[in-house]
Amino acid sequence: MCTFVIIISSMAFAAMDCGSSVSALPQTFFGQATSGGTAQTSAAVVATLGGHTFSATTDSSGNYQVDVARCSNQTATSVTFSVCAQSASQTGTYSPGGEGQRVSLTISSACSTSSSSSSSGGGGGGGGSGGGGGGAGGTGSIQSETIDTGQVDAGGTAVAKVSNAAISVTEVTITVETGVSASSVTVSDRGIDSGVATNAIKAGEDKQVFKYLQITVDKISNANIQKAVVKFKVPKAEGYEPATIELRRFSAVTKTWSSLPTSMTSEDAFHYYFEAETPGFSIFAIVGQKKAAEAAPAEEGPPVPPAVGAEAIPEGVEGGEKKQVSIWIIAAGIAAIFLIGWLIGKKKKDNRPF
Repeated sequence: MCTFVIIISSMAFAAMDCGSSVSALPQTFFGQATSGGTAQTSAAVVATLGGHTFSATTDSSGNYQVDVARCSNQTATSVTFSVCAQSASQTGTYSPGGEGQRVSLTISSACSTSSSSSSSGGGGGGGGSGGGGGGAGGTGSIQSETIDTGQVDAGGTAVAKVSNAAISVTEVTITVETGVSASSVTVSDRGIDSGVATNAIKAGEDKQVFKYLQITVDKISNANIQKAVVKFKVPKAEGYEPATIELRRFSAVTKTWSSLPTSMTSEDAFHYYFEAETPGFSIFAIVGQKKAAEAAPAEEGPPVPPAVGAEAIPEGVEGGEKKQVSIWIIAAGIAAIFLIGWLIGKKKKDNRPF
């Protein structure tokens, strides 16, 4: 069963001042925020761990998703939550780079800014490893789809086929080392919003970002992945040179992007199709170079008028004059031959004896 989610606001990952230490690998928490069984929409969700806060905004179904981390020299594991400044009774348990954790949040009073809707009990995504640190892109509409991949045996492969045509990812496959009793994959198409990650394009690079993506996995950690492949598409109408397309992955540990081995698998009338192997899941970027614009054909200028005082020569006149001159030359030649012949004959006649 597939669940479609539209996330209205981007997640925020607070800048962490860890001094001489570094930020540990984030963990994703997700779920639905409700009050009296009613979903709280457009509500601010704040997660707190070890004195650091991380925020997100619920979508139109009350779902949230937030990445949480701590400094590597800290030991705190308890994550507390608030919804529109009201403390939620539920808590989460942080594990660096751990599996996504579902925490459904409830508050006693409805948010004053929430346009409430009936609770559906679903929502959110999963998460193995979210993004972390760095800058963030702008806020925009983010389309997500969660695919239930169920039980996966050791050495088996979970296949998540994305049915939402608006999402650039078409399929995610994950082969696991150790079997899991349940699993799901959430794919979020972020458009040009990099979310918690830095810009995927280096300074001076001639490539552009087509889309930012976030893929999170519930119940399968990155450490349990034997092989993972992301399949995606790029519309031909976008004007990218297919040979330059690649998928890049953001590392929450190093705060850098790395290029993944990407290959084009097919094409149709409207799309190029690609696949890339990834060591784990995080924020991704589809990047490529635009095709060079074709030069427009030169426009023919207006006809140049004849110079002032110049007489227009009718078509065919020059050729006719040349032909007439040639006839006169031939006639003159024939006349000259007859004249020479007559003179020779006359001379012979004058030299005969009487």
